[in-house]
Amino acid sequence: MSTIIEAKEPVEVPAKEASVYDKLWIKNFRIVSDSPSKVFVGANLVPFNGTDILDAPIESVAVDNVLAAMQDEERPAELRELLGQAMGVILMALKAEMAYQDAKKEEPIVEE
Repeated sequence: MSTIIEAKEPVEVPAKEASVYDKLWIKNFRIVSDSPSKVFVGANLVPFNGTDILDAPIESVAVDNVLAAMQDEERPAELRELLGQAMGVILMALKAEMAYQDAKKEEPIVEE
């Protein structure tokens, strides 16, 4: 028994012009921390050409423990510094967003 369904009429699909994706964009970004001394950071990256994001293929990058990586002498000093700065910026952004959301909750409702 075949599970293929034959088309009554052949379907012509026009060829699509090839696109070049020369950049990567973050599709998923995740931070997981079991304790203040162990922080996992991972991201799935997808091709990006400045306008369009391609769903696949996905490339992944992860740091199993950012805090340990920041102290790992085998990593370049610039990378260790950037990892620390990135975590600091993420925390500052979250703190600012929390303050913004709290302020929005406290705004009086203006009836017109």
